Amino acid sequence: MTSTAGPPVCNSAGTWQISRHGDVVQALRDRRLVPQGQAGTDPLAHRWLHAAVAQALSADRLQAWRQGFSDQAHALLLALPTGVSKDAPIDLVQGLAEPWSQAVATQVCGVPAEQARACERLAQLLYLAAAQADSGQPTAAATDAAAQLAGRLAGLPCRPGGVADVQAYVALSQTLPALLAGAWLALLRDEQALAHLLAAPHDTASFTDELLRLGSPAQVVFREATCDLEIGEAKLRRGDQVDLLLAAANRDAQQFPDPHRLVPGRTQPAQVGLGAGLHHCAGAALVRLALVVATQALLERCRQIALARPGAAELAWRGGHAMRAPAQLPVHWQARP
Repeated sequence: MTSTAGPPVCNSAGTWQISRHGDVVQALRDRRLVPQGQAGTDPLAHRWLHAAVAQALSADRLQAWRQGFSDQAHALLLALPTGVSKDAPIDLVQGLAEPWSQAVATQVCGVPAEQARACERLAQLLYLAAAQADSGQPTAAATDAAAQLAGRLAGLPCRPGGVADVQAYVALSQTLPALLAGAWLALLRDEQALAHLLAAPHDTASFTDELLRLGSPAQVVFREATCDLEIGEAKLRRGDQVDLLLAAANRDAQQFPDPHRLVPGRTQPAQVGLGAGLHHCAGAALVRLALVVATQALLERCRQIALARPGAAELAWRGGHAMRAPAQLPVHWQARP
């Protein structure tokens, strides 16, 4: 379960846990707090990365990809059985989120079909290692998997405008389906928002920030203080380890009234599902586009849809301390003609 936002606390291991939305935003934007193990990293490297990704993911490039992404989503939806019985729900994760995200990753990163399976296996290892982490230090297995995946991607003749690197491929093939699963779970649990979007799928974009706020699999990110500083009431010392609880911040009732509801157009305060500051998600524009395209395609195909297992305890989950999302999303649905 997502922890409740509250004042900063220092746990028995000496790690600060920061969960209030305002404190988390302050911490994410403070360049004196860096990802654990990166105290000596030149901030210019992050700026260069963001500039390179922004160039690769230009508005024109995203628009060129959009129709293809939509066509792929609709093709997968058309292949799903309709009118299934209560004893045989369909799984939106296995039937739509995962294969569609893999297709997006393959297209954006230029991975040929003969290498897709090997790359996906390595990406799964990296994602699960990151999801189950309790600090920012990578395991030996994750470091080895990253090196292998980097080697495979480095040799690809990436299409113009594409992004063939480890971070992009893992994000699109693994983190994106986790985001879709979480966002669709939030939507299926909000009867008012679901009814609105089933009647008007073209309004999906107005729910983007809310779907990111409640759907993001990111539970916590790990930071390290490079000097003495204050975040809220927390007085950090140089070298202190800090857990920023993103999921709790995104549900801070002091900042988001009725925090578990999807409120269209609610963009302030800003959700932190994609981070903030210097280390925010470099591919945020692509993530937003993907979330809208896949969700709108699902809603355009559905006449009715409902969770087959409404209770959280009845759902299977994938991930761990740092990232967590539904492993399955069984639903009953009726397709539009």
